[in-house]
Formats: sequence, C-alpha cells, structure tokens
Amino acid sequence: MEKQALKVLVADDNLVNLESISDLLEEEGLSYLTATNGVEALKILEEQGPAEVIILDWMMPQMSGFELLKILKRDPRWCDIPVIMQTAKSQEKDMIDALDSKVFLYLTKPYSDKVLASMVRRALSEYRRFKDMERRSEFKQEEAKELLKSLVANQTKKIEFDLKTYQELNQFFIHSLACNDLEALVQTFLDCITKFSFESARNEGEPEEFKLLRCSIRLADGEEINLSDRGISSKLDSMILDKAIKSGEIIARGSYTAVPAASQNLAILIRNSPSNPDELDMALKMVAVMLEMFDARVGHFRNNLEILKQKEALEQKNGHIRNIIKSAAEELGKVNQKYQAMKETQMDIMERLDENLKSVIPNLSEEQLKALEAASIDRLNASMQLYTEDQITDQQFLLTIQELNHLFSEKNAEENKLKPGQLGGTDQAQVDDLLASFGF
Repeated sequence: MEKQALKVLVADDNLVNLESISDLLEEEGLSYLTATNGVEALKILEEQGPAEVIILDWMMPQMSGFELLKILKRDPRWCDIPVIMQTAKSQEKDMIDALDSKVFLYLTKPYSDKVLASMVRRALSEYRRFKDMERRSEFKQEEAKELLKSLVANQTKKIEFDLKTYQELNQFFIHSLACNDLEALVQTFLDCITKFSFESARNEGEPEEFKLLRCSIRLADGEEINLSDRGISSKLDSMILDKAIKSGEIIARGSYTAVPAASQNLAILIRNSPSNPDELDMALKMVAVMLEMFDARVGHFRNNLEILKQKEALEQKNGHIRNIIKSAAEELGKVNQKYQAMKETQMDIMERLDENLKSVIPNLSEEQLKALEAASIDRLNASMQLYTEDQITDQQFLLTIQELNHLFSEKNAEENKLKPGQLGGTDQAQVDDLLASFGF
C-alpha cells in the first residue's frame, strides 16, 4: 500500500515486539519511528515533531511508558496526541492509573495484530477529527476576529461620519443666519453637502477631489431655485429633480440619485453616487437627514421674511399715522388760538354793546330801536359764525386728534414703546374711529 504522510511513534524495549509492530504499520501503509525507551521517544518528538499516534510499552528502562505518558499530557505540544498503552499489567489498579493519566486505549498482552491495527486506525481517525475541528475552530476564531475588526472599523467610521454630519449642519445653521435671500440660503446648504467625500464616489483614474459629492438642488415651492455645484443645474438635472419632487420617491439612474424632501417642496441630486453599497447607504441617509433639516430651515426663513415684510409695512403705516396726528395737532393749536381770539372779541363786543344799550336805549325813538335791534342781530350772527354745524364737527374732530396726540405722547414713553395698533379698550375705539375717517 502507498504510504501516507502520517507518523506513528512506537516505544518498546522488546525488539521482537518492536519489529512485529513495525511490520503491522508497514502493512497499514503508515510511516513510523521507533524508540527503545521513554528517553529516546521524547528525543524523537523534540527533534522530529509530534507524531499522530504514540504506542508505548509500560515497562521500559531509563523512562517507563507510564512516566512518558504523564510528561506528554502535561506538554501543550503533545497533550492531544492519542496514546495506546500496551502492557502485561492486567491489574485493575494499573488500568485505572493509565486511564486517569488520559491514555487513549489500554491494551494488555498478549494481543492480536488485528486488535492493535484496529486501535491504531481508530486513534488516527480521532486525531484527524480533533485536528479538523481545531482548524475549524481556529478559522472561526480568526473569522470572528476579522468580523469584529470590521464591525469596529465600520462603527468608528459611522461615528466619525455622524460627527462630521453634525458639525456641517451646525456650520450650515450658523452661516444661514447671514443669508439675506432664499437663493443664498440654498447655496449655503449646497456648499455644506459637497464637503462630504466617499472613496467609491470617484471612478478609477479620477483625481482625489472627485471623492467629494457633486450635487444639484431644486426648490419648487413658491420661488423656484435651481442650483448646482457647477452653477445652474442642467436640464437633465432639473428633469430628474422635478420627477423626484412630484413622485416623492428616491430616483436612481446610473450614478445619479435624486432624494426628495418629505414635504415634496425640494430635492437634491447626487451626480456621483458612491458605488460601494455601504457608502451609498451612508450618503443617502446623511442627505435625507440634512435635507429634512434644510427644508425646515427654508420654512422658518420664509416665515421670518414674511414677518419682516409685515413689520416694515406696519412701521410705514405707523409713521404715516404719526405724521397725520402731528399735523392735525398743529392745526388744532392754530384753531384753538383763533377760537380763543374770536371768543375774546365776542365777549368784548357783548360788554360794550351792553354798556351802550344801557345809556342809549332810553333816548331812542321807536324807529331807532328797531334799527338798533336789527344791527345787533347782524353783529351777533357774525360773531356766532364759529359755531356752525360744520365748524362744530371740525372742532370735535380736532379735539379727538388732541386727545390722541396726548394719548401717544403719554403712553409712548421709553419703557412702554407703545405703537399705533397696540392700544386697547376705549383708547383703541377712539383710534379706530379716527383712523376710519382716514381710510384705515
């Protein structure tokens, strides 16, 4: 039979037995080495390396088989080698001692060659199975180590990526505060996205900067904005983005991937999507998260713009009202001066008329009395022209203006900062009536 690359170590001081076992191993097609005592056997193991099966005779000079068995089982290099102990010792105690010392099989002399051959085959089979399991275990351990390394590396990469995402978002919100219009806000967000790089985002032979994401963005809600890292978005970019916005679904076309916001108000297009599935997944998750935050920021930005416009309009209206109040107050002052002057004139006329009447009336004729009465009535009517219906209405209006001016002067102190439109109760009713006459 063809010899296999297997090694059996036989230690026996009886040369007849040694030759008989050697012949048996030859017939089985097994390679072997022989020793006549335990010391020789140990030396062979040290020099030749471990055997796959060891056959020991218990009683040998210099070092017995039993002593060698104990040495073998204590040494990690040889402890797994199956040992067949052959001996004339048939006492139960000897057998128990050998088994307690981890002998694989115990064979008492005399025995047949067939029994020994069967034991050797069994020992070799068990050793092979054990080594195969050991190799598999080592492979699995290595595989587990590599898997753990990969998981740790991926988790580290994810943590670093999440940190970068957070930092870029933080920078975006800081820079967005300086944006005065929506287009500048969109450009700021686009600059943020294009700072992310992925190894598989570039093709072989392309420069390092091609690892950076190349993107286009479209805002279709209200004011339409189309921007790209290369300037204005191309027609193809706009078509893909428009389709993503309308469908609300991610659209992938080759290296192009369009991701819409949940509101379907805007979408972003990655033109050099990473080819590595893990990197693509990271890129899409990052874009989706940042896109939703950007969408919310756009909403706040528009609300702030609307509030600012309303505030400016209110300021203009307030300024106009203040000018009216100021002008009306000035006119009121002039009317009051004129009214006081006319009232004083009227009172002077009435006093003089009363004095004249007292001195003149007794000496007048009836015809003269009638003429005086008519002249007095004309003079009185002239002095009473101030109190016609229209003039009284104007006077009431001007008095209201005066009260309104006083109201604002009093309540618009530095600590109150009162503005038109912020009054309540009776004051507000007065203001509303007044402003209604101006068409407000």
